[in-house]
Amino acid sequence: MLNNIEIFPWNENFATGIATIDSQHRKLIALLNTLVNHMAFQVEEPTINKIFDELSDYAAVHFQTEEAIWHQHLQGDVWELEHQAAHTDFVTQVMQLKSEEGTKPLDEVIEGIVTFLTHWLALHIIESDKRMAKVVLALPAAGSLAQAKIMADDAMSGATRALIETVISMYDKMANHTVRMTREIYKRKQTEQELRDAHEELRAAKEQAEVANRSKSEFLATISHELRTPLQGLLGFAELLALGNISENERMECASYIYNSGKSLVELIDEILGHAKLEAGKMALTMSVCQPGQLLSDVAALFAKTVQKKGLASVQTWTGLQGQSYEMDAVRVRQMLGNLISNAIKFTTTGTIEVKAEEIERANDEAVLRFSVTDTGHGIKPEFQPLLFQRFEQVNSALTQKGGGSGLGLSIVKGLATLMGGTVGLTSQENRGTTVWFSIRAKVDRVQGPES
Repeated sequence: MLNNIEIFPWNENFATGIATIDSQHRKLIALLNTLVNHMAFQVEEPTINKIFDELSDYAAVHFQTEEAIWHQHLQGDVWELEHQAAHTDFVTQVMQLKSEEGTKPLDEVIEGIVTFLTHWLALHIIESDKRMAKVVLALPAAGSLAQAKIMADDAMSGATRALIETVISMYDKMANHTVRMTREIYKRKQTEQELRDAHEELRAAKEQAEVANRSKSEFLATISHELRTPLQGLLGFAELLALGNISENERMECASYIYNSGKSLVELIDEILGHAKLEAGKMALTMSVCQPGQLLSDVAALFAKTVQKKGLASVQTWTGLQGQSYEMDAVRVRQMLGNLISNAIKFTTTGTIEVKAEEIERANDEAVLRFSVTDTGHGIKPEFQPLLFQRFEQVNSALTQKGGGSGLGLSIVKGLATLMGGTVGLTSQENRGTTVWFSIRAKVDRVQGPES
């Protein structure tokens, strides 16, 4: 909130005795104080310009009011003409001083404006306006303009003259000193606030870095565990084979374990490399034309045995036109769907895995396709849901710990979806299942024959 300083406080000694003029003088002084406040507290230039304009506009209205009164009683007199000249010069002087912003430091310009305004208003109100008002008020008793002017001069001498000189001297010395001090205090407060803001930003950055380091440490611990498990399997079953005194069935079982462990290692390394490429911005898309329905069938076939072994049902649904094809990176889309299906199978003990694709938006020859995988597993707790697509964070989830894996799968899906102009999301209810989806932008190709 703007603090207030009164650089030109109203004093009843300034009253002219003409109510209309005194009321307008108060308004002018209020505008002057507002302008000085805005300059002292470094309000933005458009606001200062607005106050300048208001001050100039009101001064013009006030001058018209004054001149009408003076003209009624001093028509053609030299005092009237001098007063009119002073009014004409006022706005020109103020705007000329303000125009020096482009050639002088702002502080110097402000000092010049404050000095001029306080000096001019003090001199104009206390001396010129008050003298003219005394002439108007003395006319009924004086009998002539000349006598009224003599009476006004007498009234303005002595103590009144001393008051004028004191006020002008005081304002000349105090006005700019007050503004300078106020600006200095305000600048100091601004600097202190900037330092506090900078400290807060550093504190927040430090906390973020610490969280990131903890997350990365947990990620590395998880990766180490996931690498160690298949490696131990490889070494253990290789040692059994080396012994030689095992049956043919045991030998086949060892070979199967070695194959599966090696496959797990390759998949894990592929995930790490894929994540690294996305992080470095080096993931390149290879576009090809494919039909979404066929793509769903191809991916589902890769998991058919696993789904069957767990006693789950599998459903694939393409809601768009049969035979419609699109240009996309089919290999990456299969990878993304594979990650989602793998997670769904991992955390589903009974029920169905549904893989679905749909066109949700089209503009000219570009469409937005949405792919989703829905399971009937135990669902995801609300507190874990916002974390699932974040880097490293998902390894903190009890679900990921239970199911194994690097925890990078959904992060990779998000990165690829973003690369393809889409986004990701999920809906989940505990004990009822989860739907995880991603969207991509794809160029619409032509309608081919019916999909198989």
